Amino acid sequence: MVFVVVDDENIALEDMKEKLSRVAPDCEIHTFRLAAKGLQYILENHQIDIVFLDIMMGGMTGIQMAEKIREVHPFLPIIFLTAYSDYALDAFAFHASAYLLKPVSEDALGKEIDHLQSMGQVKKKRVTVKTFGFFDVFVDGTPLLFSRSKSKEILAYLIDRRGAGVTMAQLASVLLENKDYDRSVQKQMQVFVSSMLQ
Repeated sequence: MVFVVVDDENIALEDMKEKLSRVAPDCEIHTFRLAAKGLQYILENHQIDIVFLDIMMGGMTGIQMAEKIREVHPFLPIIFLTAYSDYALDAFAFHASAYLLKPVSEDALGKEIDHLQSMGQVKKKRVTVKTFGFFDVFVDGTPLLFSRSKSKEILAYLIDRRGAGVTMAQLASVLLENKDYDRSVQKQMQVFVSSMLQ
């Protein structure tokens, strides 16, 4: 998962980064002290799962920032953070995904992230395969690069088979049409397959 945290207090920013790292160890976290910088990053169409915004910041409030985010990314989950409960009504009127009081506990963070995942608001990586024209594989819109063209051909063949089983010898006969399935070809095929799996 990819998180963006925007808070003009450095201590609060570091605290959130540490807690998110413990709650979601495999996550990628981008932190910003300046609301304008955070907003710019978010609007550049980076893959982001959840945005955490402090409500009271210099230059631009979290609510103002969230309004600008929603113009471009209407369904991006936004969780507001604040030390003051007075702003809860504004946050809920905005239809925020959550509103957490500082200092935010790991338990509260974990519950909100789990809730967004269970509601399907935090997406897992999406794989798209283009089979017309050129064969291409995309992960969240980014093309998947293959170190060997034969590895890409193997994947294309497996997708064409729609889950039907295939032996290594059958794969070799499709990829290397005029070669006998000897020890050398077997090794070649193992290289292609292991390259595809990396």
